[in-house]
Amino acid sequence: KEEEIAEEKKEAILQRVAYKARAAYLEAILKKRRREVLELAVKTARQDLELSRKRYLAGRALKSDCLSAEARLMALRQEFARAKSDARIAMAALNQVMARPQDIDWDLDQGLLTAEPRVGTLEDWLAKARRNRPELHIAEKMVEMAYIRKKGARLSFLPSLNLNGVYELHSKDPMDSDGESWALMARASFNIFNGLRDRGRLLEAGHQVSKARAERQNALGQVEFEVRNAYYGLKASNEAIKAAQSEARKADEALRIVKSRYSQGLALMVEVLRAEDAVKEARLRLTQALFQARLSYLRLCLHAGVLNKE
Repeated sequence: KEEEIAEEKKEAILQRVAYKARAAYLEAILKKRRREVLELAVKTARQDLELSRKRYLAGRALKSDCLSAEARLMALRQEFARAKSDARIAMAALNQVMARPQDIDWDLDQGLLTAEPRVGTLEDWLAKARRNRPELHIAEKMVEMAYIRKKGARLSFLPSLNLNGVYELHSKDPMDSDGESWALMARASFNIFNGLRDRGRLLEAGHQVSKARAERQNALGQVEFEVRNAYYGLKASNEAIKAAQSEARKADEALRIVKSRYSQGLALMVEVLRAEDAVKEARLRLTQALFQARLSYLRLCLHAGVLNKE
């Protein structure tokens, strides 16, 4: 039983390590995606500045349009610089988790942040946790060990019968039976009174059984709570993805309309810049929502004990 418990503890540690590595991988994807969104925003802001200058020189725009576009470009460049730094730090953190040189730049699978993870039913996840969580296996084995100890303590009250046999040969010739001698002894023991030590041992063993059963029930409750928490967190994250996708579509459409109005002289540059900021923020929120959903799915797999099986 102790070897089995050690194996279950090892499995629990492996799952925790796997979760930490995968979470770091997702974090690196998130930071890389954020850097890409801001890089595109800087490129667009540079185009806006060039356009506003051309329109100003042509007498079709105000000087304030150029100043607004220039200020936005400078702010986005600063934000992009921070994003590049965050991406490098996230990659170094991933390498640190994997015990690899921290300057390695991995080609990450960004497809992990393109769709919402499947949810399934809560009952299925709870059933997986009851079957697979190492902590529950350990708690069950602790109960079994407590019962074995209690059974051993109860056996000390029963009489015991011991048989001993002795065989001797006093001849150089192994085929000669004249030098043979043997003895068979039987000894019976009865536990009449042992200073209440055996009874105390039995009572203690009984308490250990009750304690192990209570700890098993507590472990089950804790596991079920963790699964429920992660499950509802995943559902909320998937809902956030839908909302962020809708927001991103509306922001793109609003930007298209404003740019069309600006090209016709019916809108100001500040309106265009405001719409582009809305698009940028919507894309960043969508990326964050996809990341949070995938991280919630990993957490659910961890709490269900199937992280290395999914």
